[in-house]
Amino acid sequence: MAFSNRVVNGTDVKIYIGNDLVGCATSHSIERSTSVREVACKDTGNWMGKEYGRNSWTASIEALQNPYVESGKFKYIDFVSMFQQGTKVQVKSSIVDPENGDKIEFIGSGVIASISDTYGDAENATYSISIEGNGELAQVGVDYFETSIATSGFTGGADYVAITGFDVNKIIELDAAGAAKVVLKGSGTNSYEFTAFNGTEIHSLSQPVTATGTVTINKP
Repeated sequence: MAFSNRVVNGTDVKIYIGNDLVGCATSHSIERSTSVREVACKDTGNWMGKEYGRNSWTASIEALQNPYVESGKFKYIDFVSMFQQGTKVQVKSSIVDPENGDKIEFIGSGVIASISDTYGDAENATYSISIEGNGELAQVGVDYFETSIATSGFTGGADYVAITGFDVNKIIELDAAGAAKVVLKGSGTNSYEFTAFNGTEIHSLSQPVTATGTVTINKP
């Protein structure tokens, strides 16, 4: 990345759900936190000891209510629909350098925890969204790429994929089509191990990750 030596203008930072820009957004924020563990004991004296626990993140969005947001943008009613259906959302916060187009993006899956509507007298109608992260909020940029995972050949479809390699060791739930998206560090020579499985079937493959790559796990 070669960002200009300048303070980022908040207007240049956009929030997306999937690949759709949130329409009429006025602000958004990303909060990262950890559950701090107390590790003091009789041997540590009078001072408390602390260690990192599990990490979490939350995305908050403020926007104007406009039912006529142009096609291709994510709008209020879309949030309401996904909330009512219990559908997880993919959040992308994108920082763009207006001088050279370079980007740093943070991508993660989350659950819509709340939707708050505000209707003031003779004021703009607004809404606020709170999304609680489901897993990692990953940084995309430099050598980190968003990778699409697809599966085929599994009876009834694959349910999960396990990914190992570099410093990654995790299991991801696949959607109804046996697919998912994940951010991974790319490499020209080293490969990740991808293992897709359901209750009775399993299949693995090793493959490098590239900027435009799709990993397809075809069970023979």
